Amino acid sequence: MYHGQLNPSPDFSNVSGIDWFVEGLATYASGQCDSVRIEEVKKAIDGAMVPLRLDQFWSGKIKYGLSGSMVMFIDKKYGREKLKELLNKDNLTDLLLCLNTGETELIDNWREDLLRNNTK
Repeated sequence: MYHGQLNPSPDFSNVSGIDWFVEGLATYASGQCDSVRIEEVKKAIDGAMVPLRLDQFWSGKIKYGLSGSMVMFIDKKYGREKLKELLNKDNLTDLLLCLNTGETELIDNWREDLLRNNTK
């Protein structure tokens, strides 16, 4: 709800390419990025079953884990203040510009961090 108050599209109907961020933020903020969900994502990474594009994160059986763990990674790598800056972004291009990264680089760094730092 807080996210909607800060976003140019309060109901998120006019966002472009960031459904994964909208839902991932809700998943992460609500504490649903638990060890079970993270293990599902890690298995998908090990099996090369992770999407190569962010707009594909919000699809399939583990969409909450993929999206939530990406937001968790952004919070960890870029910090809470940067995460808050992203709340007013309504498209993927602006979100990536705010992070000063590209889509492939962000996904690669997320993947490496998840496997390196979230072991059982």
